[in-house]
Amino acid sequence: MNYFMGQQMNYRILGYKFLYILFKFLYKLYKHILKAIVFFKKRINIALWQVVLIAVFGAIIFYGSSLSLSHIALTGMEGKDTTNFKIVISKIGIEKDVNEGADENILNKGPGHFPGTALPNEKTGNVVIFGHSAKTQEHDDPFGRLDELGKDDEVKLIYERKEYKYQVTEKKIIDSTDMSVTDPAEESTLTLITCIKPDFPKDKRLVIRAQKI
Repeated sequence: MNYFMGQQMNYRILGYKFLYILFKFLYKLYKHILKAIVFFKKRINIALWQVVLIAVFGAIIFYGSSLSLSHIALTGMEGKDTTNFKIVISKIGIEKDVNEGADENILNKGPGHFPGTALPNEKTGNVVIFGHSAKTQEHDDPFGRLDELGKDDEVKLIYERKEYKYQVTEKKIIDSTDMSVTDPAEESTLTLITCIKPDFPKDKRLVIRAQKI
């Protein structure tokens, strides 16, 4: 099961911010170098140097963004500490540690917090957690009974030894390519995502949405 929903999820959530910061830094550097070139304009062909600099900086941007996003995609890491992160859903008997990342290696260990989304201690935002719903030789099924949740059911997140309570507001089926469920939220929101039992169609996902109470 591909819980990543495609690499475009990483690019949309993390890539734009990274590219903006990197481009802003490189543009300032570019302007400083151009000033130096103008200073030595009698000895240097400015037009040629401009072409060279643009090509070099373009290559740096492409390589840097690809390296960063590839690292995130493969490791599921974005620098957030989820060492003391647990999800508890008493109604369906869930009490599991939440790891940072959403690739197969991470999800085989248990539920995974999607990089780039909010954490429970943040005042606003969308905390997105993925989990398997089928048990195999490689992994357990922490979200195997997620479909039993209904409106007003309680979900607890324990983060850094503090408990945060959420109340289920919505349960729906989405296409596996639907990225909107991972978007930031103005309110404190929790989004749980898993495959649909019993047929586990590759193009559909079960989504549980909850609000902090």
